[in-house]
Amino acid sequence: MTRNRFRRPTAGFTLFELLVVIAVIGILLGIAVPALVKQIGRSQLLAAARETGVLMQKARMEAIRRGVPVVVAPDATGRTLVGWVNSERNAAGQFVDLDFDETAGELRVGEVRLAARIVMRGPGDAAVNGEESNLFDRTPPGPADDAPSPPFVADLPVEAAVFMPNGSVLVDGAFRFTEDDARNFLEVRVAPRGTARVVVRKFNPSGPVAGELWYESGLSAGTGPGTGRNVWEWY
Repeated sequence: MTRNRFRRPTAGFTLFELLVVIAVIGILLGIAVPALVKQIGRSQLLAAARETGVLMQKARMEAIRRGVPVVVAPDATGRTLVGWVNSERNAAGQFVDLDFDETAGELRVGEVRLAARIVMRGPGDAAVNGEESNLFDRTPPGPADDAPSPPFVADLPVEAAVFMPNGSVLVDGAFRFTEDDARNFLEVRVAPRGTARVVVRKFNPSGPVAGELWYESGLSAGTGPGTGRNVWEWY
């Protein structure tokens, strides 16, 4: 029996072909990974704003249902926003502070924990938790300015969204968020005082409306230059 002295060449890759494949994979990863990281950051930023908006709406409904103010405010680190039923009053029946004190029986109604890459910061802030990150940072209106009911002690620093039993908010304002690279900014705004409407808006300094920097999601109106495009531009 004779043996076949001819064998078919074994299929495979040359070293050069393997190097080419590795180079192509490296190029694709170099393009895809930054885009994926950016997309994850955008999703986390949107989630922080939307979850905060839901917490705000829940706090407003709890204030109406319970007949007492319900507060939403960031903790000392700015990493968690907490909603709670405000219950501490003085002998005159005035609310004396807006600090969450679970040991005093104040009820937590919800919270939002920020992802690692998301911080509270406004476009004009040099660092996180700056002045533009919390626009509720004011004193409540006085007697000549439609004083709230139930009442608060005079000159009480607000620094929080305080929803009242009549469905209003003590002062209008916003919480602002961005990614750690401070490229995109979202705010959760509550305004006007009377109706306490909660909206999520994005910072867009090149938006279609002169003098307007913050926009709700959607297409801009009109038919002129710069219109008909989505005003939520991502960077």
